[in-house]
Amino acid sequence: MSVLECGQVHELLSPEDAPLSVAMWLARQHLSGGNVMWCETVTNLNAQALVFAGLPPNQLYRVRPRNHREAIWAMTEALRCRGIRVAIAMPMRLNDVEARRLQLAAERGGGIGILLRRPHETIHAARTRWLVKPALGDALTQRWHVELIHGHGRPTGQSFLLEVNRETHHVREIAIVADRSAASTPAIVAG
Repeated sequence: MSVLECGQVHELLSPEDAPLSVAMWLARQHLSGGNVMWCETVTNLNAQALVFAGLPPNQLYRVRPRNHREAIWAMTEALRCRGIRVAIAMPMRLNDVEARRLQLAAERGGGIGILLRRPHETIHAARTRWLVKPALGDALTQRWHVELIHGHGRPTGQSFLLEVNRETHHVREIAIVADRSAASTPAIVAG
């Protein structure tokens, strides 16, 4: 997940609150040479959180659409623009036409679209879909469990921890290693 494919739309799915922090970190990773457009449909961004995530205020455009139609229009226009590297939105719903329009806009502009959605959404326009859940961290570390649940040409089921150091703001992926100790112990069969 460290590098999302450019010219594509990707979805971050969460059964709980939208994974705003993960979207901010991903935006920062893909920021070089462009700007971020954040389409605020449901939630207001905390300016302090943006600074913490390392998103420079002079490279961030915040759009506050009045309704779903305006949100889709803003996201589409941002994705078409070559000066926008990452466009983020939390649409309430998508129909087939809107989903395709977003994907075509991302292909044309070459940036990355990040949609924050719920797992039960049936229509999607994403190259990849990632299930994001908070994971146990500590005072110095924030963590999320991330799993690929849909990816064109990528094996699904890949999962890892995304970890952010709260002091240094360093982000890293940690592979999740299965506990195979029970599987490697031969079974004893009573005869």
